[in-house]
Amino acid sequence: MPLSDSHAIVRVALDVPLPELFDYRWERADSPCPSPGDWVVVPWGRTRRVGLVAQTAAESALPECRIRPVDACLTGMPRMPADWLDLIDFASRYYHCGLGELALPAVPKLLRTVPGARSRGSAVERARSRYGARSASGMPAEPPAADAPPALTPGQAAAVDALLAAQGHHVTVLHGITGSGKTEVYLRWLASILESDPDGQVLLLVPEIALTPQLAQRVSARFPTIPIAVLHSDMPDAERAAAWLAAAEGRARIVLGTRLAVLAPLPALRAVVVDEEHDASFRQQEGARYSARDLAIALGARRGLPVVLGSATPSLETWHAAQLGRYRLLTLADRAGGAARPTVRRLPLTGATLEHGLTRTAIEAVRATVARGEQALLYLNRRGYSPVLACDACGWMSRCDQCDAWRVLHRMGAVSADRT
Repeated sequence: MPLSDSHAIVRVALDVPLPELFDYRWERADSPCPSPGDWVVVPWGRTRRVGLVAQTAAESALPECRIRPVDACLTGMPRMPADWLDLIDFASRYYHCGLGELALPAVPKLLRTVPGARSRGSAVERARSRYGARSASGMPAEPPAADAPPALTPGQAAAVDALLAAQGHHVTVLHGITGSGKTEVYLRWLASILESDPDGQVLLLVPEIALTPQLAQRVSARFPTIPIAVLHSDMPDAERAAAWLAAAEGRARIVLGTRLAVLAPLPALRAVVVDEEHDASFRQQEGARYSARDLAIALGARRGLPVVLGSATPSLETWHAAQLGRYRLLTLADRAGGAARPTVRRLPLTGATLEHGLTRTAIEAVRATVARGEQALLYLNRRGYSPVLACDACGWMSRCDQCDAWRVLHRMGAVSADRT
């Protein structure tokens, strides 16, 4: 129903497992009504929550007596840009989840916490100054010289030239064997983009948190004067909030992170790289489910940006798209630095005599390797004779008394119990 002239309706997304937006009344005539992308504090039951304004309206379908007023605007938080809201709206519809379920967890918890009455200053301002102080203290008076990039192989040089020649939105699959130097191709391409646009940002996604320190160190050594923000869920709250704000405000020009980084609002984004695109870790399995790789492609399409998917073993859907011509395929067939490929031999098991699952040829190869003082690595398809010891009659299963793991049956020798 329509409200009085001094009132307006703001439709707010909250982090609750409900698909709809929630109507609140803006009553402050001395302040402008929040716009889509603004952050507000609203009542929710007997508590208060931080929410994201998704829409504004002049009237609501609810009776006016049931529409509660907005408590306050969350000061200091940057307004979420329209292209970010568009991506979140698309993802919420595509993955069948509430807009707030996707938008709110994408923001560091420290920045979406209701400020307390005794809090000293804004959490947003503290996080903003934290990143600035850390960057200033770590930057010497004379910028350090960047690491000299290694010489490119012919395949790497061709891949870099192909990426630089393409304009606008395109998805490129960089298919390179292990050790072929895919990361060097990323860095050369991104360096050209950052050099051509002094304010531009680039996004580099990796599947695992464990991969970020090494890659961040390599990127920092290559770009010592360019601010970098690292984003992943294992960071301390204050550090993650500082990095997220730096990325959202365009101060960090290189953003490196795991799947949650694809939902960071990057106002000057110019290119996206998804390393090891086949990895299942890019799929969010808790809360709102989504694929960060697919969202990276959707982000590139909606903003007209190039996207590079790198892998030594591309996923079937990515490979199929490349074979159909939807994605461009670039191949690195040789290892960088002159390293040779390993020799691979396949040993047929038909008619072979096995000792503990190994052929005589494999056993002799391991013995020769150990005799030379080298190491041998054996992969087994599973641990033990059976994954679990169970009774078919009553359904009993051998669970460990100390934890939730199942006991694995190991059986040595050729004599089996069922022969007795």
